[in-house]
Amino acid sequence: MRGSLCLALAASILHVSLQGEFQRKLYKDLVRNYNPLERPVANDSLPLTVYFSLSLLQIMDVNTRVGCHGLL
Repeated sequence: MRGSLCLALAASILHVSLQGEFQRKLYKDLVRNYNPLERPVANDSLPLTVYFSLSLLQIMDVNTRVGCHGLL
């Protein structure tokens, strides 16, 4: 439980994204005409359920004394 709490805290704090040239161009192309007020639903009054998943790529370090994990 404590490890997942540390992981969630680290994910919410870290806003750094290391991208290459083509990833930045793709992102700019995808959000060029983005309007955050529009919702992709047929009926705007109904709630929209969004599902997503998270995958762990690599564990760099495990600090058993503190209980947090260094992730890459």
